[in-house]
Amino acid sequence: MPALLPIRDLSNINPYPSTTPLLLYFESAIPMGLFCAVIVHLLSHTKSPWKVVEESNFSNFFSLSRPGYLEGRLILVEQLDCIALYCKSANDYIPARDAVEEAVDVAMSKHKLSMCEKPKQGFYCPCGKGRHAAQVIWLIPQQRYILSCTIDEESQDIPNDCWKWLRKQKHDELQHLPEILDTKIASKVLLDKSEEIRNYFARDFSQIAEKLLQKEVITVSEKNSITDRNTGQSEYQRMDDLLKLVRDSVGVEASIFSIFVEILKEKGTLAAKKLAEGLTKRYDELSSDAILEPSSKRAKRCEQD
Repeated sequence: MPALLPIRDLSNINPYPSTTPLLLYFESAIPMGLFCAVIVHLLSHTKSPWKVVEESNFSNFFSLSRPGYLEGRLILVEQLDCIALYCKSANDYIPARDAVEEAVDVAMSKHKLSMCEKPKQGFYCPCGKGRHAAQVIWLIPQQRYILSCTIDEESQDIPNDCWKWLRKQKHDELQHLPEILDTKIASKVLLDKSEEIRNYFARDFSQIAEKLLQKEVITVSEKNSITDRNTGQSEYQRMDDLLKLVRDSVGVEASIFSIFVEILKEKGTLAAKKLAEGLTKRYDELSSDAILEPSSKRAKRCEQD
């Protein structure tokens, strides 16, 4: 039984530092025994039970796997007011979220907790006022998501990393949002900002190409072609060619956009950081506009594409 295990210190917990956890947030604290009941339900799943990863598990920290369902592990962490879901691969976000939310519903029903509040989806708030939750709220008139800080109820923009936890919701407008939309938005941002990127980073094309190679965004031959000094191309032309390779890659996998933004930030200057953050801000703006766009118009546009 999970309840018989020791308790882990969670003061500085972050199993996958490069990822964003989803929070199932309770306004009045987690009902007693719910976390352990959720674990038991997952382990006793009739069709395809979850398995305990044979490492140190605790009554408030559990590592689970489900071969054929998730690429990697699902780590569940019980906090005072939320259950945090950690997955290393973004591809696991949706199936992990759906499985845990179903387990929460079943556990609350079986243990006569139906009168208790159901958890709300949330994330750690980006407001900078310490580690606390921000609740995800769907604005019906505006047809979009916001984050509501649980300290002052001020709305916050939803960071890029959080969106992959929110795709394919069954109850709202996002179910009509095509998966290809992320790649199109990221590609458009890079295309629109190509001149600014080229003009500021042209002298850094070789270093950027090397980092893109290390991240497996471009191949060795592509990197060598870009950095070959015998072609007679200027730094600006080389940077243009490099940007085209990045846009092509982003068109296949949108997460490469974030990789490229982080590489630009590594130049370390205030101007580089401002330009890189501007790319992310523009991506967020276009993503928000896409969600606000009526589904009928969006579907028609996607058909034309």
